[in-house]
Amino acid sequence: MKLEFKHLSVEQDGLKLSAKGKIENLESPAADLDAELSAAGKTLLEAKGKARAASAGADFDLSLETPGLDTTLLAKYLPSAGVPAVTIPAGEAVVEGHWEPGGVSLKAYKLEWKGGKVEGEGSLKGGEPSGRAAFGVDVPEIKAGQYAFVKLPPNSAIPALRLDGEAAYSAGELRLSKVSAKLKEGTLTASGTVRKLGSAKPVPDLSLRFALDVPAFKVSDLPVVLSTAIPPSLQIPAMRLDGGLKVKGDDVSLEKVVVKGKAGTLELDGTVARALTDKPAPELSVAADLDLPALTDKDLPPLAAIPPGLELPPSKWNVDLTYTTPAIRVRRLGVKIGGNELSIEGGVSDPGGRGAFDLLLKGRKFVLDELTRLTPRTRDLKLSGTGFFALSVTGTKEKPVFGGKLQFKDLGATVAELPLSGFTGTVSFDERRIDVPNLKGMVADGALTMDLTIKDYSKVPEIQVEAALDRFDLGRYQAARAKLDADNKAARDAKAARAGKSAAEEKPADPYRTRGKFTVGHLTHPNAQLDNVTASWDLWGVTPDFKRLAGDAKLLVGTGHLKDVGALLLKSPVLKIVLAPILAIQKIGFGVNLNDISVGKIVGDYAFKDGLMTVRQSELDSKNLNVTATGTVDLPTERLDMASRAQVGNLPAVEHSITGTMSDPKAKMKVGKLLQNAGQNILDLLQKR
Repeated sequence: MKLEFKHLSVEQDGLKLSAKGKIENLESPAADLDAELSAAGKTLLEAKGKARAASAGADFDLSLETPGLDTTLLAKYLPSAGVPAVTIPAGEAVVEGHWEPGGVSLKAYKLEWKGGKVEGEGSLKGGEPSGRAAFGVDVPEIKAGQYAFVKLPPNSAIPALRLDGEAAYSAGELRLSKVSAKLKEGTLTASGTVRKLGSAKPVPDLSLRFALDVPAFKVSDLPVVLSTAIPPSLQIPAMRLDGGLKVKGDDVSLEKVVVKGKAGTLELDGTVARALTDKPAPELSVAADLDLPALTDKDLPPLAAIPPGLELPPSKWNVDLTYTTPAIRVRRLGVKIGGNELSIEGGVSDPGGRGAFDLLLKGRKFVLDELTRLTPRTRDLKLSGTGFFALSVTGTKEKPVFGGKLQFKDLGATVAELPLSGFTGTVSFDERRIDVPNLKGMVADGALTMDLTIKDYSKVPEIQVEAALDRFDLGRYQAARAKLDADNKAARDAKAARAGKSAAEEKPADPYRTRGKFTVGHLTHPNAQLDNVTASWDLWGVTPDFKRLAGDAKLLVGTGHLKDVGALLLKSPVLKIVLAPILAIQKIGFGVNLNDISVGKIVGDYAFKDGLMTVRQSELDSKNLNVTATGTVDLPTERLDMASRAQVGNLPAVEHSITGTMSDPKAKMKVGKLLQNAGQNILDLLQKR
């Protein structure tokens, strides 16, 4: 039996199917059809071909032609077929396949339109597509969320491109072969697989090659999170990108990636494990030749290592290193900033932890005037001077060990408003000691000469000093020291706050040893004018709390004038220690004005053990007053246990026992001794008569 019809139409809600043709063998129909699908009077699709139906479905061999197909209506009327909502341009297709309830399979298909061609085979069953295709397609820009069947991260897009290659998809796995994308910015090729493509976290195993011009962008524009250490606001400049990489899961391998930008060239090779997570583990070789313009901290990522207010002059960088989380190995790192030239080679192990150094630094020349504007701190220092150095650094961040030589000329700085200028000398150092012989310079308006040696600085340091100043402004020095201590305390508090602990929890200072001699021709202070001051000492176990202090110290002062000794000593812990007996006597008073003293001589001789100072000799000799004292002072607690003898003019000497503390001394007169001395004086007078 055969059925032939010249016109057949079915219409519902504006969607119309018109057909003509013939059907043979109605029990197992074989149709030769010519059909047209239209919507609202507009032709969507024309089809010619043959179909054969059976109880299990239907085979078909069709030729299709469309002046342009919007599948939105088809997706609406055939929701179970999983038809994607897309707009297809005018084109032709040949389709051979089989249809059955629940799905369709394509033995072969070929689609052609202006700007594209796709051929292959595939199926759509239960809403799950599979198949393979060879293609050459002009793809318009596709934004995230534009098509439900194209999964893209938020804020990302596929740019307009020409896509050629082969692909296969099955059970959520996409396989790419010889896929190339040509964009206006360059080319990109890819091969490999992407598993779990329809999931929230696809798993790539891809090899990529690229030659691209990348415009400037912010890290926040990227579709993936690189690392929480990289701020989203970081601006990445425009660059040329050449090379290849492999992406396997969250791991990325770089293959001779070359980045060229306005500032120079950067070459990368190696791997970054967990690169697509917030805990990347790099193992990279890095080479770079960069000419950087003047930069500020606003131009760089806001990382802890970059000081606020940074102003970096134009600089040239030459880098060749390997970088891993366990270690950084520097084959070559050269920096040139104006007349400053620095080179570094070696390595740092465990840079994020204890930091073990093996570095060699060479400064062929430094010109500090050109670096004084680097940071707010260096701007305040007002650096000046020139020189050169060679420096090796070993040990750890906690206890670095230095070796090498530094030579400088006319070195100057302003430290907490105290000017230092004209320093000339040489510094030699190795793992055992640092030597600064014959150092000369100016401290404010005082000329300084000094020999300095620091022994065992990485273990238990011993500081040896021989220094002389022709003039020393103690008041100016104390003001500078107070400001410097306040700044350092603020820095320590800020560091402790970042670490989530208080400054008191930080590791206590290690003890050190110091010995030497310091002479001052003229010492000036709002409360003192003294000549020929000499201090010598040999102390060890030196810490801020004095609990382990031991050794000896001596003080000798020539003529001068003192006013308000307490105010003089208040800002100087060292003077407070060595002049403690005189301070105690001054606080007690002897019926004379000890706040205005013409000094004839001051002598002090002190011994220390476990923080206990033994006063072997303490003497103040002035025009109308002579005071001597012996005894002990417990420095950590400032407790006094002393005996003093004071004689005012021709009056009998008065002796006291002194207890209490340096800030609150208690005196008890020795009456018996006073009567004995008075009686002896009377006998002496009678004998003279």
